[in-house]
Amino acid sequence: MRFTSVISATAIATLAVSAASCSTSAEADRIVTIDTGDFSAPTGDSFECFYTSTFAETDWSVSRAVATQQAGGHHVTIYWTDQTQTPGHHPCTDDEMLTWHMVSGAGGEDGESVEGLVRLPEGYASRVPKGAQIVLQAHYINGDATPRPVRDLAKIHLIPDSKVVAYANIYAVNDGSFAVPARGGNYHTTTCRTERDLAVLILLGHMHEYGKHYRLEKIDESGQLVETMYDTDWKPYYVSHPPVQRWEANAPLTIPKGTRLRQTCSWQNESNEPLHFPREMCTGVMYYFPDTGGGQLDCPPDVPTTDGGVPGGDAGANCVAKGDPGNELGVGSYCDDATTCKRRQGGPILLCTGAQGGPGQSFCTTFCQKDADCGVGAYCMFDPRGNGCVPATCGGVPGGGAGDAGP
Repeated sequence: MRFTSVISATAIATLAVSAASCSTSAEADRIVTIDTGDFSAPTGDSFECFYTSTFAETDWSVSRAVATQQAGGHHVTIYWTDQTQTPGHHPCTDDEMLTWHMVSGAGGEDGESVEGLVRLPEGYASRVPKGAQIVLQAHYINGDATPRPVRDLAKIHLIPDSKVVAYANIYAVNDGSFAVPARGGNYHTTTCRTERDLAVLILLGHMHEYGKHYRLEKIDESGQLVETMYDTDWKPYYVSHPPVQRWEANAPLTIPKGTRLRQTCSWQNESNEPLHFPREMCTGVMYYFPDTGGGQLDCPPDVPTTDGGVPGGDAGANCVAKGDPGNELGVGSYCDDATTCKRRQGGPILLCTGAQGGPGQSFCTTFCQKDADCGVGAYCMFDPRGNGCVPATCGGVPGGGAGDAGP
């Protein structure tokens, strides 16, 4: 899950990061403090992303986070990533956040009284793996005519393993196959089936600023409504502060294995470009427990299978065969209108090229900046619309990425 927007104007500042602990005892709670240093919030709506110099020195157990921002601050969101970068900051982009994992949301100019979206019950924690880099996203809405100097402070509260009752993690219902025409509206519905029993503490929907309505339902085998789980007209500020449903640990929302979920999103696109994932989103987010090592999970699509071939009935053979699993990241695996790309544990979010890849060019891909981002037998290909991984069997060649594209 990500909360972001494509923005312009670079904020120039020095990134300052410090870690503080409440006690030197190994069994004491700790607070990791991240200070962005001074930076500039441009006029309007902006998202600045900070790759900090803070790395988890051990596996962290995060219970909550709080943050303070200055006037115009809307939220701070904290992530971890294993796709590390040199510490620094820049305006956020959509594709970079596909490899991020949310830790907590907090802040706003109201200060530490606002604890954001992820507030787990006492004794429950989310895990940040050893070696992960901490990334901070600062959202500002600056109504001034000129950029505003600002500075944010975030505090990540850690608890020792001995205090952890259970770990919680994200269970996502994600739709990456929608398309919304420029200056037009559309809606899209997908279904999936849970592959395990779920005990849920938190449920929320996630869309971006062009979202109009979000709904998540339980349905039976014939597609008839069983229960509406989440249903709301979407508002622009829900991008970072959507309605959140919570349950206590002793009485969680239970979703049995094999439950069919139906997700429907609608949008009104006011831009001059078509909208696709991840510029817009349609995602249901649940925090489930216990996470015994499965990490972030995605609800497997529940759609009928087809005989494969080229999507839409195009003549000729697809460049990857039906059932091809792709490489270790899933890049190059087969997909079509009925076979959705499934994210591998710890891997990047995958998208299906579908008809956009041209006749015979339907496969699972992800965003990239260099060939190494794509895994074995696939390469990063540069395109003005965005870089994507292409397997060698579909025409990918080494050195086609942005880093080699030249001016």
